This record gives sequence, C-alpha cells and structure tokens, in this order.
Amino acid sequence: MRKKARGQILQGGVLLSTGWSGPGWGGIPRPGAPFAAAAPRPRPAETPAPSPEANPEASLRQAILTHPENAEGYLRLAALLASWGQTVEALSLAESALLLDPQYHAARRLLALLLLHAKRPREALDPLCTALEQEPRPHRETLALLAQVADAAGSPVLAAVCRWRNAPPSPDPAALPGDWDLFFLDSAAARREAREARLIPLNLGVFQPRLCFHPGPAQPGDPPQLIAVPPEPQAAADFFLHTRWRRPRAIVFPPADETAFDEAMRWARLLDGAAQGRMKRYPLITHALQQTTPRFEGTGPPWRFFLPTSRHTNVSRYTLENLAQALRRRGHEVWLAMEAREEEKFDAYDWVQQQHACNPHVVLSINRMYNQWLHPEVVLVTWWQDILHPLTARQPIPWRPRDIALSLVPELDPYLRDLGAREIHRLGSCIDPTIFRPPPPDAPPRANRVALVGGSYAHQTMTPATRQLALRLTQRMNQGLPLTREVLQDLAKALDVAWDVAFWQTLHYVVRDVTTRWLCQCRDGVEVEIHGHTWERDPLVRPFHQGIAPHGAAVAQIYQRARYALVPHPFDLQSQRMMEVAACGCIPVVYDCRPLAAPPHWDDHALWFNSPESLRACLGRAPQADPAAIAQGQTYDHAAAVIESVVQKRLEETRGR
Repeated sequence: MRKKARGQILQGGVLLSTGWSGPGWGGIPRPGAPFAAAAPRPRPAETPAPSPEANPEASLRQAILTHPENAEGYLRLAALLASWGQTVEALSLAESALLLDPQYHAARRLLALLLLHAKRPREALDPLCTALEQEPRPHRETLALLAQVADAAGSPVLAAVCRWRNAPPSPDPAALPGDWDLFFLDSAAARREAREARLIPLNLGVFQPRLCFHPGPAQPGDPPQLIAVPPEPQAAADFFLHTRWRRPRAIVFPPADETAFDEAMRWARLLDGAAQGRMKRYPLITHALQQTTPRFEGTGPPWRFFLPTSRHTNVSRYTLENLAQALRRRGHEVWLAMEAREEEKFDAYDWVQQQHACNPHVVLSINRMYNQWLHPEVVLVTWWQDILHPLTARQPIPWRPRDIALSLVPELDPYLRDLGAREIHRLGSCIDPTIFRPPPPDAPPRANRVALVGGSYAHQTMTPATRQLALRLTQRMNQGLPLTREVLQDLAKALDVAWDVAFWQTLHYVVRDVTTRWLCQCRDGVEVEIHGHTWERDPLVRPFHQGIAPHGAAVAQIYQRARYALVPHPFDLQSQRMMEVAACGCIPVVYDCRPLAAPPHWDDHALWFNSPESLRACLGRAPQADPAAIAQGQTYDHAAAVIESVVQKRLEETRGR
C-alpha cells in the first residue's frame, strides 16, 4: 500500500499532491523542531468542491473515505494536523496508520513525536524501539528521535546508545562516547581502559578515575575502577538496582556492528530500568518517613542529627563533616549520610533510605529544604549559603512549624522571605582552627608571595547583554570607581539583565577574574601562586596556575607559606576565604567591596585595593591591626552551639502543637 510516489495520494484514480514531499521526514516535523502554530484552514465560501491546493485537509479526508485501508493517507493527514497543532486527532490518525500497516516505520516515528509533544515520552519508547528492531538497518531519523524521546523519558543510557550509533565514524578506533563512567560490552576493552585510570569530571573541579563496567567475571589483579557485573539479565538488574557505585552513563560498542548495537540496546534498557526501579521505590520510603515519629527523651539535648551530603561537592561536604564533628563534641548522635568512597555516588533514594534508618530528631542540610516527607515532629534546619533553586524561583513553599532557616549572608534574606520564611537566623562562614592556624615557630620564613585559592567564574554562561555588563563593570574597576548597588542596578536595567544574573553571576565573575588578572600583571617581583578550577583557560593567568588544592590542610599550607593572599569577593567580608587567610597569619589583600558589604568591615585588619595601581601599592605593606581578629571565634563549635540554641528554642515554641 506504500508504493506511491511521496507527496501524492490516490483519490478516485487520480494522484493528488498533499504538500508532503522530499526525502526522509518530509512534512513530519523533524526531531527537536517545534510544532507549528495552527494555521488558518482555507475554506472558500462559494466553492462546493475545493481544489486540493485550496483545502488539502478536505482532500486527504476524502481520500481516506475513498480508500479506508490506505495507511499512508492516515499518516499524511496526521502530519498535516500535527503541523496545525491538532495533536489529539493527529495521534489517533497515526495509530490508525500503524494499525493498518505495522511495518510503516514513518508512522511509528510520527506517533512517537506526537507522544513526545503530548508529554508522554515513555509511551513513545516502545514504537520507536519496535521500528529499530524491524528496520533492516537503523534509520538515522529513528535513532535521532529515539535519543530525544529517551532523554525526555528518563532513559539517558538508551539515548547515549542511539547517539553513539548515529555518530559519524571516528578516525580514532579507541574513541569513547563521553567523559563518563562507561559500560563495555567487551571485557578486554574495559580492562584496557580501566588500567589507563583516566580522570573524568564529576563536578566543577572534582575529577576521579573513570569506572569501567563489563559483563564479568572479575580476574585477579583487576584495577579497582574495573567493575564486573553479573552477565545474567536478572542478576545484572539486581546489581544495578542496589549498587552504590557511580552508574555508567553510556555503553561502549562498535557503532557499525548491528549485533553489538542490539546487545547495547538490551543493556541500556536494563540500566535505565534499574534506575527507574529505584525511583519507583522512592515514594515508599518517603511515605514511611512521614509516618515515623522520632523519640524525644526529656525536654532538651542531646538529639540525633541527620546530615545528608555528597563526597563529590566542592564545599558543603567539608562544612557538614566539620559540623558533624562539632555536634558530636556537644554530645549529639550524628549520622553523616555520604558516600564511603570516591567510586560511589548517592542519589535521592540512597539518602532517604539512610534517613529512614537514622530516624533523626533534627535534619541539617545545606541549600536544600526537603521537608515534604518529614514527620511533623522532626526539626529541619536548612543553612542557605548559595543562590540556588528554590531561592531563584521565588515561589512560596510550605513551611512546617519546625522548619528553621539559617542564612549565610544578608543578601540571601530577601529570597528566603519571598519563599515564606517567618524567621531568619544568621550563621556565617566557619573555619577549623586546628587546621587553619599560623605556621609553627620553627617553620621557614614566609615567601614574598601572593596566593589565591578559588576558581575562575569564566565557565558560566554569558550572553551578549551580560558580556556588555561585564565590560562596563570592568571599565569602572579599571578607573578605581566603586561598584555600588545603585550602579549595578542602573547598568543591569539599561542592558536588560535580570538582577539575579547581574548580582550573583556577572558581578562575581568580574570581581574574581578581573582582579586575578590585575595581580598577574602588576606583581612587581612578588611571586604569584593561583589554585582553582578553569584558570588554565586564561592565557594571562595560566603561567601562575598550580592546579586545584584539596580543601583543608593543603589550603592552609598555601596560606601559611605566603605573605599575602588575594581575597576578591563582591560583597562578603566575612567569607570563609577571608577567615582562613587571617587565621593562618597571612595578610588579606582585599578587593574594596565595603560599599556593598555588611559590617564589620575590618578597615585596619586588611590591605585594600580597587584598581591595578592600588593593588600594586598593597604589596610590600602590612595592615595596621592583626588580621587574626577577623577569624576570632568563627569556628564550627560556635556554629554547633548556634544550631543547638535555635533548635531548642523552636522545640519549646512548638511543643504540644
């Protein structure tokens, strides 16, 4: 039934044009292309029998009536209606075409595209997978659409397999589908790659050796990053359902090998199915959490704390680890929910499982307010430190009586009030004084060096408007003019840049990156030592870049060996970097953000600059007062005492409700 020329359909023995012509998809919207808005349907008022050109819909409907078993007629009408946005009827017509001709793969593709448009991507997977199984060779359009549908359906491994199969041939026979943990169909290839121990990015500035999974068995002497998986389907599904290893995001196979492609598709469905199985269990655990009452003994501490975090974060992991130790020193029981080793990766299912096992009195998290599954008696303390979702959404969220908001800086407070926070407690940055302290008396003299520990912000997305804003701010800085809130508001408004983007992204980028370049240009005989992510991309900074320093003792040693440290922040003079520098006896050389900063300003405890010339003038001088006062008392023990106090107060306020 599909032997007629494209762009034509038989009606009453006459071939009529339908407007669907050309190779491949023709009139069916291509994957990724938006559906066109509904076009006005031409209906001549005085013409009893419109021509096909004047009313293609009428022609196609008449053709279907004349030849009700012609599958192509249904598909052409479905494509036409889809282009007008008539998704519901187009879906029905595409299903009819497929019912009449189960081998009609163009109908499967259109049906899948319509299901995707209707936000039913999981229903679109089966028709496309069936098309791939039945086509003599995988159709490039089918593969491209299946990758798009799989992404929307939460099947990222299946999407990666389709893209790898669809990719142009690589001149490198050892090419791999991405900088991810991978599953290899060939155990020998997995073993070779695992022995290379290539580092892959897990987060900004966090790199670990790639994990290489393969369908077993393990062999003596295998490197630790080589993971053997049971080859039997059910055992493999159980393995990936329960494992805490970081999971593979793509499958390695010869793209041109059809047999290997079929096997990769089976493994992809298994891997994605295991991840979806974990998420199906997730509501069962959260429901149990809602029903589990914590057992309070007496009217005060000690309590049982639950602190969820990830080993793969840059800052919050260390903050919560230190807080856990401080809370234990105060007599509390603390459950720190974090991966046991770098090769593991927790997801939401792991954290709620551990929380259920802990049955805490208090949950303490950073930047996350997951309160919807908590029992009403559980106290939730959220320490807001960064401008992340849901703060940027500015949508009120339901607050329970025992939800407590801690705010790192005053600039976050308006966002919390927009979210509905009734009371906001201040808790600033903390340091561990056993690590960040002056060098011992017998240490070598400090080098005449300026150190910076902190990454570049040049990786963030820039638009023409934000680039222009960055240029205007840089021009002011080069002239030594202050960056005030009023200046930033006026520039952002003039350039049509949202305040959140201007203040939290562009301003941070300019202050951090521009002042670092100043330092590299005006060092005048002083050594410069820079640690942090993505500086290697800046040709001016690259000669002074010494990689990424792991948090803790390594950072403290940098400050203990240098006379000066650059502290470039657009508004926070109580930042963790400021306190760590001061605690190590290093002189803070601080970008003068006092017009934007909340007090105390530490006028006499640091050296201040606001231009290349004033930065050059700082080097060789010392502040009037000892910088150590900046860090005085700002410890995790102090933070633990503050948290204990606000929890006790909230429990007293809500007891009996």
